[in-house]
Amino acid sequence: MTTTEAPTSGVARAAREDRLLVWVGDNASADALVRHAGQWVANTAVPWTAIAVQTPGATPSIEGRRRLLRALELAERLGAGTDSVAADNVLDAVVQRVREERATMVMIGGHPPDGWLDEGRRHWLGDLADGLSKRLPDVTVTVVQFPASADGTHISLSTVDRWRLPWPAVILTLAVVGLCTVLSAVLEQYLDAGTIDMIYLAGTVFVALRLGQTAAVLAVIGSLAMFDLLFVPPRWSLIPAETQSFFTFGVMLVVSLVVARLVEHARLQARVAAARARSTQALNELARELVGAKSERDIAAALTAAVRTTFGAHAVLLLPDADGRLQAAPEADDAVVAADPAAQRLFDDGDAPPPPGDGALRLLLRGVSDPLAVLVLHEWPDPGTEPEDRRLLDAFANQAALALERQLFERRSARAVVEAESERLRNTLLSGISHDLRTPLTTIIGSATSLREQHAALDDARRARLLDGIVDEAQRMHASMSDLLELTRLEEGTVHPVCEWCPTDELVGEVIEAFGERLRERQVRTQLGPETIVWCDSRLVQQLLFNLIDNALRHTRRGGTIEIRIEAQAQQWSLVVSDDGSGLPPGHEADIFKKFFRAPGEPAGSRTGLGLAICAAVARLHGGRIEAHNAGGARFTLTLPQPAAPPVPADEVPA
Repeated sequence: MTTTEAPTSGVARAAREDRLLVWVGDNASADALVRHAGQWVANTAVPWTAIAVQTPGATPSIEGRRRLLRALELAERLGAGTDSVAADNVLDAVVQRVREERATMVMIGGHPPDGWLDEGRRHWLGDLADGLSKRLPDVTVTVVQFPASADGTHISLSTVDRWRLPWPAVILTLAVVGLCTVLSAVLEQYLDAGTIDMIYLAGTVFVALRLGQTAAVLAVIGSLAMFDLLFVPPRWSLIPAETQSFFTFGVMLVVSLVVARLVEHARLQARVAAARARSTQALNELARELVGAKSERDIAAALTAAVRTTFGAHAVLLLPDADGRLQAAPEADDAVVAADPAAQRLFDDGDAPPPPGDGALRLLLRGVSDPLAVLVLHEWPDPGTEPEDRRLLDAFANQAALALERQLFERRSARAVVEAESERLRNTLLSGISHDLRTPLTTIIGSATSLREQHAALDDARRARLLDGIVDEAQRMHASMSDLLELTRLEEGTVHPVCEWCPTDELVGEVIEAFGERLRERQVRTQLGPETIVWCDSRLVQQLLFNLIDNALRHTRRGGTIEIRIEAQAQQWSLVVSDDGSGLPPGHEADIFKKFFRAPGEPAGSRTGLGLAICAAVARLHGGRIEAHNAGGARFTLTLPQPAAPPVPADEVPA
């Protein structure tokens, strides 16, 4: 291997940062060129890019595509950026890319560029290195010469294939020439020789448009032979009497080749545009699916479906479990790759070569810092697939990696929110319990101490008041603990409502009776309907109603009014409890259903604030809602769903 450099201007290079551009062809030394560039970059820490160029006249063989794709993959593993571009010729493409990336160095292999037009330019422009040196005087051009390979394929194998013409194309070309000959023979008496030339020219242009430059050359040769034999004197001789026929041959050949070249270029651009459009559409569809993905299963399903639709390949996404062992995603139809040692090594080490003879393709999906998954394709269609297809597959994998990482961050964020909320609830619970237990305990301790130390000095009435205070505060503590335990049971999901049809008069009457003497100083009004029945868990709804009435008792004056109203409709029913007391604190209508909520200015001796939280929990368990607002006092409205109609009692069913 030898390396040569073209002379450059060091003054211009000193003003900008070094950057290397490597042109990779489909020749046998492509891998060696990339490895040489990678070793040089590793010693200099210079950023670099490897590119491949598609030209209209170059149609790489399957083996050439395989070498080119392997070389670009090697460049990616060595830290290079890679790209595949379409251009009229290699020289223009490399010059344009150097200017776009502001590269200061170009490295190429010592072989002629692809494309018959580039081969022709080599004679008057010099080789590619000379052309780059002339077009880019401030760039260092390095030519790395490699010895010929064992099979002698030092340059691209596609040159011979490029001029090979299949038999159907040969037959169609000769048929077009024959048709032009028949048409010329029919019109010979009406046209001169120059006009007949145009008939053959039209035929060669048609062949060039449909079949390419090789068929166009064959059509020109066939047209010239038939024209000279039949229409140029002396007839039936291939030696024309006039030199004009040679000029005609040259014009037809040039026109046909130019048309073929333009058509090849247009087809290449159309193919590139179509491929980019398909890639963009596929990426957009995958991105739309991934945006709506709610779990790793959805991401795996979207990714494998995109790979199957775009490439026709069966893919499986392997995700790590808690121990870091890769397992097939839940959407996989088979578990053949559930244990893939090669994929596991790739996931653990980051870069592991596949086993010999293994045709599977494995892609590592990386996050910001850690690997996330491995995509395995066991049916990658063609080892000579275009580099654009591999780049599109890499884009699919990157999109899926972003979605997986988003899911990971969302889970971490959700855990952090839950932990913060749990900590807040613990602090609130401790604060509420300590506050609500401290007051009655202080009263109990004070009363008990007075009874013990001043028993002889206290009269019977004083001792009775102290004992009543101890009992009241103990009952208050018992009620607080009961509320707390009941709320915990409701929120943990251990309580499931058992709904049935309940008469409203019995539902409300039992609660009012439970208050006993406490309601004697209030006016209680009910609007129930004598035969109204509602769908609910009577025990839970009665507890809710008890808490609402208890709340109204504590916030209304003596002689105040408490109203209870039940309205039943076809699909729902509502319970309204209102009073004419001081009402709700403005702006806190929704906050009063939170645990341990205390309104601003509420006295320390009030209840724990769990009663209304229990009401909200009961409403949620029934699939309904509870609301509060001010309407001449506080008004609470419970709305619960129910079936369309209650069952008809058996004794009322007509015979």
